[in-house]
Amino acid sequence: MDSPNSQTEKPLVIGSFVHSIEASPNERMTKLWDKYLALSPWRYRWCRCWNDLKGKNWMALLMDHPEFAEVCDWTKLSGDNWAKLLAKRPEFAEQWDKWSEMDGGDWATLLKAQPHFADRCTKWDEFRDLNWMILLIERPEFATHCD
Repeated sequence: MDSPNSQTEKPLVIGSFVHSIEASPNERMTKLWDKYLALSPWRYRWCRCWNDLKGKNWMALLMDHPEFAEVCDWTKLSGDNWAKLLAKRPEFAEQWDKWSEMDGGDWATLLKAQPHFADRCTKWDEFRDLNWMILLIERPEFATHCD
């Protein structure tokens, strides 16, 4: 008989979420809580894996549930996570003090949705052609920064 953690076992189905048995118990619980909290934010008091959530988990959760900001470990969010989060939730800008960690692609993502952050951008010269195309289609006013 195979062990409970055997790779031949079928995925674990919890609600509409499928979790691979191959993942460690901590990884499975983190993935579960990330999705579970998004659907049932009032159950936060039972979550014991706040420290295990990665930046992308926090970003996804905060986009729809800004009330979790009080327990968020902001240091886990990368420049990419911040760009996506601030594009939807600009009110979190006060939590971010590492604007220089964002690259041209991150800035294009952010400025497309929230052009008022342009005064903080020091990476205009790091924009690639694709970044400019993405940004200028929506925000032609930034053409003055394009070489």
